[in-house]
Amino acid sequence: MAYLTPPPDGDHGWLVRVHNRAQRIDFSLYIAGEAHAASFPTAGDALDAAVRALHIEMAAMTTRR
Repeated sequence: MAYLTPPPDGDHGWLVRVHNRAQRIDFSLYIAGEAHAASFPTAGDALDAAVRALHIEMAAMTTRR
């Protein structure tokens, strides 16, 4: 499951949080080499990133079994 959070007033952009219920972990998406959560300029960009993250999580789960 992924959650999109709209930017608060004056903030940089949309945030994405991924929740893996099977492993009971929850994390924000980060950009490699950055010390803060990734932000996306539009909801569409955030949705694309969320879908990619979910595909990666699902693929990792199938290889762990």
